[in-house]
Amino acid sequence: MSGFNPNAPRRELWDGPVNRSFDEPDALKRIDDLLALIRPVEIDGIERQVIYPAEDGRVLRVVRKIIRGLAHHHDLFPSIPDDRVWADVQRYDVPARLLSEMEYHHREPDVAEYWYQISDDPEVHSAWILRIFHAPSFVGLITA
Repeated sequence: MSGFNPNAPRRELWDGPVNRSFDEPDALKRIDDLLALIRPVEIDGIERQVIYPAEDGRVLRVVRKIIRGLAHHHDLFPSIPDDRVWADVQRYDVPARLLSEMEYHHREPDVAEYWYQISDDPEVHSAWILRIFHAPSFVGLITA
């Protein structure tokens, strides 16, 4: 799993600004917030400590904000209210056929990649997949 083997940019962030943030006056609150998100899980017979981002509303709010910003960047909308965007972690593999039909972009392939497609569904404007630091992806929809 890629979450257990961070790539160089993710490691650089953790070793740099994230670690330094634990030296700030509110470090205990930051550590408590982080520890509250960690769950023990056994994977392939090894106990790991895992964070489930979909359980933290702050993470999903940021993902929705990223999708809104990317939609603006691609001139799809001047602005989109947050309540028109749904986001979650990617729980299932996207079929290759569907992924190949989506438009691919990145901001550095090892930092942030995303795919989107304008929908034919009258209730959905567009579908999105975001992958940050090669970690598990997020999916999102902008409603019509």
